[in-house]
Amino acid sequence: MKNTMKIFSLLILLLCTVLLASCGDAISVKSVQADPYEAIMDASEDQLEAMAAKLSGLEQALEAITEKTATYELKVELPEDPSVAIEEIFAEFVVDSEADTYSGEAGIGPKGAQVTGQIWGDKDQLALSVPMLLGDGAYGLNFDTFMEDLENSSTLAAFGLSWADLKAQLGLDLDSILDKATDKDMEAIFEEYQAECEAIMEELTPVVAEETVDGVETITVTYTFTKEAMVKCVEAVEKYTRAIMGDLMELASEVEFNMDLENMPEGGTYKCYLAKKTGEILKIDLDMDGIKGTINYSTDAARPMDMSFDFTMPVEGGLTGTFRGTLREVAEEGKSGLIYDFDIAIDGESTPMTLSYIRNDADGKYEMKLAIADEAEMSIGGELTYSATEIRFTVDKINVTGEDVGVKVTFTARAGGTVEAMPAYKNALMLTTEDLLEIMKNFQ
Repeated sequence: MKNTMKIFSLLILLLCTVLLASCGDAISVKSVQADPYEAIMDASEDQLEAMAAKLSGLEQALEAITEKTATYELKVELPEDPSVAIEEIFAEFVVDSEADTYSGEAGIGPKGAQVTGQIWGDKDQLALSVPMLLGDGAYGLNFDTFMEDLENSSTLAAFGLSWADLKAQLGLDLDSILDKATDKDMEAIFEEYQAECEAIMEELTPVVAEETVDGVETITVTYTFTKEAMVKCVEAVEKYTRAIMGDLMELASEVEFNMDLENMPEGGTYKCYLAKKTGEILKIDLDMDGIKGTINYSTDAARPMDMSFDFTMPVEGGLTGTFRGTLREVAEEGKSGLIYDFDIAIDGESTPMTLSYIRNDADGKYEMKLAIADEAEMSIGGELTYSATEIRFTVDKINVTGEDVGVKVTFTARAGGTVEAMPAYKNALMLTTEDLLEIMKNFQ
């Protein structure tokens, strides 16, 4: 548990400080001293913008698709298997982002004989129609009256149940869970979390200095973390994870979501090297209660990305674990993608792995591959093409250790489409006995 908490704490630290490379304007010791945390955050934001620029074509297509109304289509073909009835899955949805409405159709089953259904929705309600299972008509939920409908549900009563009984049997604050599921301002929660992390960082007083690294003049920002600061970081994560998910965490895992704050690291240092000329992050050094590591960044957005990392840490049994790797952008002409090589070793026993995505620019054909040395290899191939208003992604082959799985996938997203109007529907929580009997006829 102690080693797990050390690793978890390291990840929390990385999350709180948003460790990304960057490119930007020249900096000085004085400008960084004025607000060290902001200097690191500015570097992170610049890097995200630089990465987005490299994906400008795909980014433009995504913006065009999601800005107003868009149509999404998915088709999954499974290999023929007498023991499996499902041969095909399909779906087509139209989403109007401005009006916050959507409608669509989906189906699953043997080719030409799928069970199909339709769905309609907006921010206040949802309706569903599945003729083969539910008969004629549509059934839905009204989010504005959802909790009131649950408390007075005739549907539950028809089965001899009540909302109060269900809550007591499950032993969870289900009202809170449902409130979170139907009324959640995720952006506001994330902004509050960012502000709390920033407040934690600003309570610390980093050392700002000048240092030359590999011939590059840098300004270093060194934070010394106490156990108290680490506990605050973890408490912030737990607080806002609960704000997002609430008791859904316990419902999913059937265990309490409580951090082992007693076994948090006693402290450590985090040192960020900002290039003096551009303000970009050159590298980061971490030393936290036995965990030591370095992250080296490629610092020129005009060049292919090339970064590396190297961590060592104690593991159970008095052994030493290492985690090393590189993340490289494909530099070959006419191709694009990323190659991620990493190696996990315990006391010298190594397990190297490679994860890659390489795409031909001319025809959009790509291959994703995961290779574990001397153990297994998995590859996925297909096409990814896009224009200013459409994205098309296919999976033509999935190969696991030399064997073709036989699954094929086609997904398209394009700007435009028309959302169907919400039909009249029966509230699924307020059905009569006659309604339920009518539905039951479809299962006979």
